[in-house]
Amino acid sequence: MDSRRNPDNNKRVRSFSSTSTPSPVARSSKKSKPHSDSLYITNYSSTMADTDTGFASPHHSQTGQNPGISNQLLSQTMVQSPQMVPMVQSPQMVPMMNYQQPSGSTLTNNDIKRIAIAVREILLPDIGNIVDKHIAPLFNRVSSLEAENAELRLKLDDLEQYGRRTLVRFSGFPENEREDTTSTVLDAATSCGVDLSVDDIERSHRVGKAGRGKPRQIIMRLKSVDSKFKLLKSSRNFRNESSFKGISVNEDLTRYRDELAFLARRLVRTKSILQTWTTNGKILVKDKSSRLHTIRTEHDLVPFGHVIDMPNDHPM
Repeated sequence: MDSRRNPDNNKRVRSFSSTSTPSPVARSSKKSKPHSDSLYITNYSSTMADTDTGFASPHHSQTGQNPGISNQLLSQTMVQSPQMVPMVQSPQMVPMMNYQQPSGSTLTNNDIKRIAIAVREILLPDIGNIVDKHIAPLFNRVSSLEAENAELRLKLDDLEQYGRRTLVRFSGFPENEREDTTSTVLDAATSCGVDLSVDDIERSHRVGKAGRGKPRQIIMRLKSVDSKFKLLKSSRNFRNESSFKGISVNEDLTRYRDELAFLARRLVRTKSILQTWTTNGKILVKDKSSRLHTIRTEHDLVPFGHVIDMPNDHPM
């Protein structure tokens, strides 16, 4: 019988295609599962060598594969086979990751210092340019905002002091549980000849926390600024009476101005200045040359020997 007409023989003489006959690598993967990534590389290298030279490898002889497999077919088989993926993770594919510097070429500390100095000299001009271009404008902006903030604080302090223009504070009056502060002040003023009448007073009360072993101050709101000036001018008469020598009267100042007045009085005690007082909310000092100075900020006291220890609430 003619073998060409036999269907079985037709299967044997059928031409090779990538869809009908698996590649040697794919066929070997079906037989046994490789145990390491190196086996994939070995099979692949051997197959490539056999294909390029045209000679069949022992692997080809065992499987009966035609030695004339094209490189294109082999590459397609390698991509389609999931067992080829571990080749990427094989240490043989990335030999530089396990590279170690030879022992004879190690860097000394002097070498590292020289490298650091060279890098610094290279980067220093660029860093200076960055500072001049980006950081310096920000620094100038912050300084401008701080100056503006200080000016606004002073204006706010002026407004607050203006609202206190008719207030006075009395210190040294003994404190009782059920007392009338207005009557207490009027009795003392009448005894000492202080210019103060009931028509000048709007209201009064104690300020501060009680129970500190010291009598609290009495704050009084007068009906006019003129009444305040008359009271302050005649308040020295309290010193003429022995029973009221500890009484003092002062303008009601803002917290910031009260701190400045305290610092100015401390300079008087150290004999750095001759005298200090307040008038209409302004703090005045007289230096050793009898010249008057208006104190607006803590820095104004520095020429008289004051030392700024800590930042103030008003950074000026």
